[in-house]
Amino acid sequence: MKLLFDGARNVQVLFTTDRKVADSDAFVALIKKAGGIWFEGGRQF
Repeated sequence: MKLLFDGARNVQVLFTTDRKVADSDAFVALIKKAGGIWFEGGRQF
């Protein structure tokens, strides 16, 4: 993963197509805790 080679120390991948999952406390907590968020290419909804 390029981010790790570029010096990122903690990388977590989040993926869901389910709004209930995206709105869950656990999912949102990871985003709130993040120091940065990277959206990699492809079709982003």
